[in-house]
Amino acid sequence: MNTDVQLIIVMGVSGSGKSSVAKNLAKALGYSYLDADDFHNIEAKRLMAKGKALSDLQREQWLHRMISFFKLPSFAQSKTVFAFSGLKHRHRRLLNALELSTQFIFLHGKEQVIAKRINDRNGHFFPVHLLKSQFDALDCPISVPHYREELDITLINIDKPLKEITKAALDCCKVQGQIV
Repeated sequence: MNTDVQLIIVMGVSGSGKSSVAKNLAKALGYSYLDADDFHNIEAKRLMAKGKALSDLQREQWLHRMISFFKLPSFAQSKTVFAFSGLKHRHRRLLNALELSTQFIFLHGKEQVIAKRINDRNGHFFPVHLLKSQFDALDCPISVPHYREELDITLINIDKPLKEITKAALDCCKVQGQIV
């Protein structure tokens, strides 16, 4: 395995499968797994559970908690697969600016497919009616004005079973030299 990449970031709107794919990738690569949802404070989780979208300020505070964590000296030797929505171009660039070797994978799909997935899952704080707010907030890597800055993001369509999506992500890692 190539030891250069420290942080593989699996991104997408809620319900896209980023946590499942990231967990599977971490297991296959022998990396640790981390979920951005764990950086939400209790208030933010309560708001989302009540069906309220987060404000830009709440998202900024959440992002800064993650950035601070990745800057800790104890993280410097870690190998992690990170599930993170990555909705905003600016947020993705802040993570890319960390002094870490990173790889970005963006899971994309149709809103109807993702809504069905959210309706089918149990025990998650994110309700399906907030999905539209995620799509509204999304600066999709292939359509933002700065997309040429984001050519380092691999796009994977999620309109297939989880096993196939995970294999595509793993193949992406192989192509980019993560596994020998």
